[in-house]
Amino acid sequence: MNQYIKYYTCKYDRVFKDIFLDSKDTSLLKGLLESILKIEINSITIQNSELLEGNAYLRRKTLDVLLDTNQGIINIEINSSSDTYNKIRNFAFLSKVYSNQTLRGENYDSTQQFIQINLTYNLKDNCYNRTYYIQDETKKKFISNVKIVEFNMDKYVNLWYTDDKEKILANKYLIMMNLPKDELEIFSKKDKVVKEYMNKLNRINEDPAFLNLMDYEEDNRRIMNSMKNAAIKKGLEEGREEGREEGIKLVAKNLLKRNHNIEEISEITGLSIKELEVLKEE
Repeated sequence: MNQYIKYYTCKYDRVFKDIFLDSKDTSLLKGLLESILKIEINSITIQNSELLEGNAYLRRKTLDVLLDTNQGIINIEINSSSDTYNKIRNFAFLSKVYSNQTLRGENYDSTQQFIQINLTYNLKDNCYNRTYYIQDETKKKFISNVKIVEFNMDKYVNLWYTDDKEKILANKYLIMMNLPKDELEIFSKKDKVVKEYMNKLNRINEDPAFLNLMDYEEDNRRIMNSMKNAAIKKGLEEGREEGREEGIKLVAKNLLKRNHNIEEISEITGLSIKELEVLKEE
């Protein structure tokens, strides 16, 4: 394979879904969950991940992965960055799932467990993972059936380049997620799970339909970043705040015309949802 051809890994949520959300064979997904949560998973049902109700500005929003297991409801989010926007969005998703499930029936169900797993890249943190609860300053939990577990994916991948064989094998599911192709091939010769994962990943990367779809998504992402940077540069060159504001508004208008998600536009431009709604009508 040409070394300059893009090799897509599970750093992309679409790739993650194609590999792990196989309803006919959930062995990889089961292994991942058991490995990172240290629990035994006996059953997994892949749920519809669309958020169909609630905030009008969440239209077209979907969870990356939603699972119903014998250990509770598990939501997995793949984050390319640790931006505050991602944290707020992911918590909003978890809150919506919690609300939908808890309010069913005649009683509030406090026994159903809810776990959100954040697989986060570019996380500025020296810890491998952190677990968050809703609790007070004395660590007394306000509710006991919700937790968020965030994994620092870059630190796990970097484990591969150490001599700690025990840690590498213990964390293979997280390490293999974003290993380069040549390193993944080496790892796959030592572990059958990694071999199975690599074979599935290679099949995806050789599928022309998948590659065309990914190229389109990557192109949209680059366009959004370029438009944002151009607008900011224009405002700075003019040296006037009003010039910068006009540039940002121009970016927002162009992104709205391309039907990009309004929450993402708000995060990129710094404009509020209400301001974007006004621009949309102009």
